[in-house]
Amino acid sequence: MAYVVLSVRILISLVFAVAAIAKAADLGGFARSVQQLVPGFRGGARAAAYAVVGAESAIAAGLAIPDVGCTDDVALGCALALDTAFCFVLIRALRRDAAPAACRCFGQWSADSLSPVQLGRNAVIAGACALGLIASAAAPTTLHAQGVMIAGFCGVVGAVLVIAFEDLAALVRIPPTARGTLEHV
Repeated sequence: MAYVVLSVRILISLVFAVAAIAKAADLGGFARSVQQLVPGFRGGARAAAYAVVGAESAIAAGLAIPDVGCTDDVALGCALALDTAFCFVLIRALRRDAAPAACRCFGQWSADSLSPVQLGRNAVIAGACALGLIASAAAPTTLHAQGVMIAGFCGVVGAVLVIAFEDLAALVRIPPTARGTLEHV
């Protein structure tokens, strides 16, 4: 199980690091996104943007350093809590009938409008965090080089897939105009 924990640590660390860097590079756009996603939070949107970037950076750093005591569990727990908060914000924004909000989860690389795809991506991240927490309870301390390399590779590939989740979903999404023509086939 130690290899699962290592793979999840790499995956979550990379995803949160890329998200933090992308949000910091477009902090104004992310702050506007926060205003749209949480309308009652207008005055504190910039402060919330800074807090999210800081939290994501701290989580990425906490998972990147070798395990010292309970660092993995604390960082994975924080990642799960933050991602769960993101899920609640996305659900509320998707249920509102207002103009579609922009999701800036990965800064300017993110989609221009919110969709259930972002919620799906966050569910995958939350699932990975939960898997890492469960696996850490049974993780032995002995690791072998080959297993570490495979776990590292899986973590990196998983991170790339999570970061590119919106683009991958767009590849398999059927446009609404094509649905009617497919039903007659």
